[in-house]
Amino acid sequence: MSEMHGNPSDHHSTPAALPEPATPMWLPALGLALFLVVGLLWGLSPATPDAATSGAAGSATASARPAPSH
Repeated sequence: MSEMHGNPSDHHSTPAALPEPATPMWLPALGLALFLVVGLLWGLSPATPDAATSGAAGSATASARPAPSH
């Protein structure tokens, strides 16, 4: 066999990867807090006036239509 096969001094091998740095614990906590705050603000916000009036107008026009006669 030649020297290139399985030789530890082969220059084609890649160096070992450096370990990944640990994520600081405040970063996921910040993401969770922002998610909860935005979710609460969205959930507790009042409905838009357009949605409320179109829903009321749609039900009012449906009840004001005369029944079809046969």
